[in-house]
Amino acid sequence: MKILNLAISSGCYKYQPDEILIPILDALNIDKLEYNPAKYIERDYPISKLYEFSRELSKFGKTVEVLSGGWCDFYVDKEIYSSYLRGFDMQFKFAEILGAKKIRLFFGRLEKKYANELHLELATERISKLASEYSEYELIFENHDGVSLDCKHTKSLLNQVNADNVGFNFDFINYRKNNFCANNAYMVMRDKIRHYHIKGLKDGKYTGYHNDNENLCSFIDKIEADQISATLEYEGGNIPFFSYKDSLKLLREQFNVR
Repeated sequence: MKILNLAISSGCYKYQPDEILIPILDALNIDKLEYNPAKYIERDYPISKLYEFSRELSKFGKTVEVLSGGWCDFYVDKEIYSSYLRGFDMQFKFAEILGAKKIRLFFGRLEKKYANELHLELATERISKLASEYSEYELIFENHDGVSLDCKHTKSLLNQVNADNVGFNFDFINYRKNNFCANNAYMVMRDKIRHYHIKGLKDGKYTGYHNDNENLCSFIDKIEADQISATLEYEGGNIPFFSYKDSLKLLREQFNVR
C-alpha cells in the first residue's frame, strides 16, 4: 500500500488563533502541518505569537512541513515585484521560526495567451536568484491558474532554473478544475514534483476529498514514488474539521497515511 506522508493545511483556519491547531491535529491523529501565515502578513498579528506557537508545536511533537507562502508573481514589472521581495523576507523569517524547510510559492497570474520567451527569461532569473539567496529552503511552486497550468511552460522554466532546492507542488484538482489533463501534466512534470496537494472537486467547485474523487485516488496510486509527500486541503463543504475527518477516513482506507 502506498505511503502518504500527509500534512493538514491550516488555510481554512488562517485568521483564527494558532492555539486551536494543535488540538485539531491531535483529534485527526496527524502530526504535520502546512501552515498559512496570512494573519501575520495581512493583519499585523504580533510575531511574538508565532514564536509561542512554534514552542507549543515542539512541546506536543508536531511539525510544520510546509509554509504556504503568500501570493507572489514572478512575471510582473520591476516596481510590483519589489513589493514581493519585501514579502519574501518576511515569509522566510516565518519559516525559520516554525522550522519549516519547504516554502510553497506561486509562479504568477500571467495568462497563457500572453506568455512569451521574455516572461520565461524574467521568471527564470528571479526564481534562480531567490533560490540562491535562500538555499537552505526548498521552494516548491504550485500549478494554480494562468500559464502555471501549462506544464510545458512550467517544465521549461524549472529546467532553466535548474536549482537543487527548486521543485514543483502538483495539484491534481487545480488542473482538473481548469480543464487540463492532470495525468498528462504528471507525465511531463514528474521528475520535478516534490509535494502534492489533495482536495476535491464537485460541480466545478472545490471541496474536501470525497467519494466522487475516484480519478484522484487512481492518480495517487499510480504515482511512481512509494512514499508521497502531500498536504490535505480544505476548500469548501461542511465545517473544516469534519471535512478533514471524512477525507482522512477515506484516505486511510486507500493508503498508508503517516
